[in-house]
Amino acid sequence: MKRWLPVLVLFAGLGSSFSFTQNPPPADPFGKYLAGIKENRKETALVRIAAECGIDTMVAVPRYAQRPGERWTLVKDLSKAREDQETDFYGTIAVWHLADRILIERWGMELDTGDYYRMLFCLQDHKVRFAEAVDWSISVEGERATSASWGYEQRWKVGQDGKYENVLHRFVDIGEHPIAQPKLDAETTRGLDWNPKVLSWKDMDLPIELLR
Repeated sequence: MKRWLPVLVLFAGLGSSFSFTQNPPPADPFGKYLAGIKENRKETALVRIAAECGIDTMVAVPRYAQRPGERWTLVKDLSKAREDQETDFYGTIAVWHLADRILIERWGMELDTGDYYRMLFCLQDHKVRFAEAVDWSISVEGERATSASWGYEQRWKVGQDGKYENVLHRFVDIGEHPIAQPKLDAETTRGLDWNPKVLSWKDMDLPIELLR
């Protein structure tokens, strides 16, 4: 998986009523995410992180932004996320803010290579308490079409010294179920483990309107 993900962190599938056989689930994680939003179905990871963070997602109203180009654009929802996409590099943000707690869900993707990531951050008093990420490598047409899709999940907490501590890392499938380690080249393997560089809301360089 490409090493561009930590750099992105620094600067900061459609659902329907048809049956499974008529309309199979999206083949990529972001499409699955959008389908869940349309069906008002929250991701298991989001529900878990929200509970640990002290955010009631039934009370807090999320605010959204998307990045179809160079800058974040505030949007009412993500129903037109893929329609507004201008390049193969694309990202979205969802933010829940309740009292002194902030929950952030960030998606980014590089569609021509099949690289996707999702990050979840929990902040208290504008400082990161813990975070987790999944980096997916999805098979695409062309030279990677025969390679199997896989994901790599990591979780961190911020210690008393203000540094990230990795508390989990494992391989997962598109549905985020644990899988055995796939066969990877040495360069890809070396790039799997990394730590977020952001430790506060300010570090994320996001529109302040997302907190209002």
